[in-house]
Amino acid sequence: MFYRDLPRVETVKISHVGGVVEFSSVPMNFRWHYSMGFGAEDVRQNGREGSLRIRAPGAVHIMNLISCAAVCYVYTDLNGVLLNVSLCHAHTGMIREADLPTAPALNVSGVAPAQIHVVFASSQSSKAVANDGIETAASGLIDLVNLKIPKQNIIVVTGTGTRFGINYLGEVGAVAGSEVWRGGNLSNVLLEAATAALTLYEAHFAAGVSAIGNGCNPWRLGGHRLSTGNERALRLRAGVTAARTDRERLRVLNDFLNGSGSYKGGSLKRLLVRQLHSQLFPLAVALGDTDTEHEVRLRVTQITQHILGV
Repeated sequence: MFYRDLPRVETVKISHVGGVVEFSSVPMNFRWHYSMGFGAEDVRQNGREGSLRIRAPGAVHIMNLISCAAVCYVYTDLNGVLLNVSLCHAHTGMIREADLPTAPALNVSGVAPAQIHVVFASSQSSKAVANDGIETAASGLIDLVNLKIPKQNIIVVTGTGTRFGINYLGEVGAVAGSEVWRGGNLSNVLLEAATAALTLYEAHFAAGVSAIGNGCNPWRLGGHRLSTGNERALRLRAGVTAARTDRERLRVLNDFLNGSGSYKGGSLKRLLVRQLHSQLFPLAVALGDTDTEHEVRLRVTQITQHILGV
């Protein structure tokens, strides 16, 4: 769940010596999660209190939120573009001076308070229960207001349970979600490449011709059948569409590339590699029909490593 998309469905009132301050809030939804890049770590913030910056492409979570709060700081520029993210473990809801969002170690971009957004995720209930409600463990909220952070920039999440985290993109939740490719929508990239490769493959067949024998064209295709190419492309597209995660989509791609069919010039597999490589590495020289199979396999490795972020 992206921090900006958290619904503001309730309010909580926090008393202090100067009166009562009301904040927008939302009960925890345990289906919220933050995604992870391939190979990224979901780091645990150790200790009872403290803060740290979150480095790309990872995430940080806090455990054992018995009476504490995971306070997420998101820093943006004047246009609302995210600059960096930090996380504070607020013991019993109190934020130490060194862990306030304006601390130089956290506000590395030096933005004004109006450009700081806060998710105050508390283990406590929103209900007024003696020694248990949010009112008993949220003094840090008053500190945030005193820093001139606008109240509309602050949202309280109540009843988080014992764990809450955030990734470097500002996605929050109870647990890390599935691994995703950070370069874009992997499903769309694979489907577009498969469609383009099939279109080029079909262009090899003259009108009314459904099979090409060895020596019938410059690519020296050996016994290729148009119906077989269509069936393989259809299976690839169906596998990508059915996959629930980018890890599964990458497996579908590898199964196709390591499956039946050759990497000969003009083949469907070579054309798919050419399309994918050109999409991911637009400045590279396009794979040609006369390049060796070794060169094709090198590009397959480059594609896989690029998606994995290696």
